[in-house]
This record gives sequence, C-alpha cells and structure tokens, in this order.
Amino acid sequence: MESSWSSILTSIAPFVLLLALWFFLLRQMRRGGNTTKKNFIDPMREMLEGVIVPEIRALRESVDALRAEIKARDEDSVR
Repeated sequence: MESSWSSILTSIAPFVLLLALWFFLLRQMRRGGNTTKKNFIDPMREMLEGVIVPEIRALRESVDALRAEIKARDEDSVR
C-alpha cells in the first residue's frame, strides 16, 4: 500500500510544482513585474544618500569658508 502512495505522489509532484510556479508567475505579473529590482535599489539609494549627502554638505561649507577667506584677503590687499 505504501508503494502505491509513493508512486502516486511522485507522479503528481511535477504537476503540483508546475501549478505552483504558474500561480507565482501570475501573481508577479499582477503586481507589476519585477519588484526585486525596486527592493534592491531603494535601500542602496538610502545608504548612498546617507554617506554622500553629508560629504557634499561638508565640502560646500569648506568651499564657502575658502571663498570668504579669499574675499577677505582681496579686500585687505586693496586697502
């Protein structure tokens, strides 16, 4: 009796797996396709913004400080 159950399960298993794959693909298409790309890019963007934005802000502040220093030197040399 056990061998008949195992033979039935092994003969039905590929069809069940194909049916599950079909349902999965159908759900993915309804959601709008490739969501893994969005799920990968958004955290990367947040991580890079967390690193790059403060660096750019610090760079702008140092450039502004240098410009102010150069302007002060120019004004002193004119007098």
